[in-house]
Amino acid sequence: MKFVTNNLPNCALTTGHNDKYIEDAVHLKFLGIQIDNHLNWKNHIDQIIPKLSAACCMVRQMYCFCNNDTLRSIYFAYFHSIASHGIIFWGNSFYSKKRIIRIMVGAHPRTSCRRLFKKLEILTVRSQFIYSLMSFFIGNQEKFQTNSSEHNINTRYKHHLHRPVANLSCFQKCASYSGIRIFNSLPRSITYLKNEKTQFKVALKKFLNAHSFYSVEEFFTCTHDMYY
Repeated sequence: MKFVTNNLPNCALTTGHNDKYIEDAVHLKFLGIQIDNHLNWKNHIDQIIPKLSAACCMVRQMYCFCNNDTLRSIYFAYFHSIASHGIIFWGNSFYSKKRIIRIMVGAHPRTSCRRLFKKLEILTVRSQFIYSLMSFFIGNQEKFQTNSSEHNINTRYKHHLHRPVANLSCFQKCASYSGIRIFNSLPRSITYLKNEKTQFKVALKKFLNAHSFYSVEEFFTCTHDMYY
């Protein structure tokens, strides 16, 4: 597979040996994730939606017979396991958990879900994206440099992760680049715990659950000083 940007023509890529050639693929499945040559996640989301719909139907059928704790267990077993797989790559694309959240509490289809996410202590798609991405960053800190390691200027952001210069929007949307921006925007009370992985994850999940972000942009504009 040859990755190209949307504004460039798709040139054929020929790879072979001894008159045996590998067909150039436009999209393929790798480790359970659908990838295309534009790094667009529509194919992957289209693939998982039927599975998530089946999980919603299961929860709906069990709603009359189970309490909230049991429904949460079913949610994490059948819905969350699918919705969170590879989310650091596709989680900034469109998808919502609102339908299954309303089913779990028996709410009207047009009921606002923000308080329901908090009540059930379940993260929204964007909050789960942030949580999973930051968990990856904390587990791989040696792969990222701080501003102080790039220059000797004593600035207020010297302890922030260094963000490389990027002009392509597809690169700006990738996990490593967007993750740096998200990490640098976290409350200081959380980033100070980066060397304590367990405490970092607990504090981050508490923060994300308290706000239930519907978009990454909402996270960036949030007043981080307050948890509730």
